[in-house]
Parts: sequence; C-alpha cells; structure tokens
Amino acid sequence: MRWSQREFLTSTAGTLGAAVLTGATGLRSAASNVPVGVQVYCFRHVLEQEFEGTREQTATLGYDGVQFARYYYSGADVTRLPSGRGLAPCGAHVGIELLLGNKLQQSIDFHGELSNTRLIVPAIGNDRRAPLDTLMRTTEELTDIQEALRPHGMNTGYYCHKYSFNTPL
Repeated sequence: MRWSQREFLTSTAGTLGAAVLTGATGLRSAASNVPVGVQVYCFRHVLEQEFEGTREQTATLGYDGVQFARYYYSGADVTRLPSGRGLAPCGAHVGIELLLGNKLQQSIDFHGELSNTRLIVPAIGNDRRAPLDTLMRTTEELTDIQEALRPHGMNTGYYCHKYSFNTPL
C-alpha cells in the first residue's frame, strides 16, 4: 500500500495525539535508543506568542531534540529553545544562499553557537535545478559546502521534495 504525504502526516499526527492523550511520557519505545526530534516550523506561530510555554510543552511531549526551520524569534531565544529542557538541536533548514561565499562562515559561527551540526538546504529553485548542467553545478556547490563544513564537525544535506522528481531536466 502506498501512502500519500498527506496520509502519512495524518497518520503520524494521530499517533502522536494518541500518545499524548494516553499519557505516554516519551516518543521512543523502551527498546529503542533512536532519538526523536520535532521541527519547530510546526508550531512557529505559537512560539511567536508564547516562547517559554511552548518550549516547556515541547520537552514534556517526549521529544529529544528540535530542528529549526526559519527563525521567527530572536537569536537569543533560538539559543535558549533546546537548552535546559533535555532538547538538543537536531538540525536546521538553512537556505543555500546562506551557505555560499562569505555567508558560509557566518552560518558556521551561528550554528556552532547553537551546537547544531546539521545544516539542511530545505529547497532549491528552478534556477538551480534545470537544465541538467545547472543541477550538476548545484550538486558541486553542495559538495563544496559539505567539504567546508566537515572541519567544523558539521554536515549538510538537501530536503528533497516531490517536485524534485517531476521537473524535466
């Protein structure tokens, strides 16, 4: 059986809701030591309104970490989001433009302060995907970014979307 992304998300949300309603104290089984994180984009608007309360509730749901996706709050708050509640940074969506040229060192410094080692490019525009030679240059840029991050103990990756497979090269 194939699930659509919507069906998967609906099922996952239902499972999480059931765990919360039944008083589950963590998202992992006792036999598993695989940490589970949540992307803060899911509740970005709540963070804007009530930062501390949202941070507290996120930790009580049993998550081990948070993945940043855009920053809708101050830099000082970003560093406080995972700290002190058993939450660790488990990645961040970082636009490719922030990983190129002189912006790369700024991103390394910023994410180093967060103790975040995973800088994930969330999307690339058509101008970086097609035609094929353009896509190949983009992959070379991503490889160069990875090589520049490696000495800092950091990695990069690309969040692949459905449209990534639908665009003819």
